[in-house]
Amino acid sequence: MNIVAKYAVLQSVSILPFIAGYYFRCRIKSYEQFRRKIILFNLIFLEPVVIFYSIWGIDVDKTALWIFSAAFFIALCGYIFGKIFVRILRLKGDDSFAFVLTSVMSNTGFTMGGFVCFLTAGEKALAYSYFCSLGLACLIYFLIFPLCYVRERGEKLKLSVFLRGILRINNFPIVGFLAGVTARHYFNRPQINIPLLDIMVCILVAGYFYSLGMVFEFKRGSAEKFIHASEFIIKFILVPAAVISGILFLGIEGYAGYVIMIESFMPCAVFSVVTLVLYNISPELSGRIFAINTAAFFIFILPLILLFSKKAACLFGL
Repeated sequence: MNIVAKYAVLQSVSILPFIAGYYFRCRIKSYEQFRRKIILFNLIFLEPVVIFYSIWGIDVDKTALWIFSAAFFIALCGYIFGKIFVRILRLKGDDSFAFVLTSVMSNTGFTMGGFVCFLTAGEKALAYSYFCSLGLACLIYFLIFPLCYVRERGEKLKLSVFLRGILRINNFPIVGFLAGVTARHYFNRPQINIPLLDIMVCILVAGYFYSLGMVFEFKRGSAEKFIHASEFIIKFILVPAAVISGILFLGIEGYAGYVIMIESFMPCAVFSVVTLVLYNISPELSGRIFAINTAAFFIFILPLILLFSKKAACLFGL
């Protein structure tokens, strides 16, 4: 199966489960517990295996390290601008936390950022884009999940509580991460001819989008219009401007500079909603932010990226 066919399959296992989740939202008793169980199943059984196998086969070079590091800088920019706009919007409590988290996490994975890199600069750019996703994954499991755990319990941020957040079953993908790093150091990954990993990724994505569909609900009126406008400004103007300034300042060229630039324009991540559902922190608001921000990306941003991608690639020496 070629890369375009894989993308088509992944999109089908995203859109259809999302619609199904939205349809069955009011038809399943205790749907809040049900969507949480779906997420936990993914985190405990599927995600660790996918992470383990992926990391086991990674080849690391200077370009990969630049892109991996950029994932943290993109998240940091989102955090800073998110905190600024929380004050402007006067958001409080869980809504404030949800807004900042959706600002921090961007959809840099295969279903969005990675595929845009592939469309505009080929398979090598796609391969390198994975390191941006890997950086975000490290941020999620080693920082964001523990912080959400502390907030969920309503405790003060202490090292002991933070460590308990890391060691919870929700963070089981860390086991896959550490096992992958260890295996990569000692053994070469065998080539598996059956599409087992592709099947697992499809199930994983379908489960997350099904749970996301159970979160999403339309809200009439214009009370949230400033929230969505602010997220648009953060994701598609301020964060890219800061990241591109960093690229120019550091003189990053080639695939590293190009992939980092593309990933800086990505909309809110699916996993931002997954995280807030898992810890029950304003999941409905985060679901709407994700849906509207992603729609805005497809309507306004993606056409511009495709239009100017060749010029950008030339500037980075590709």
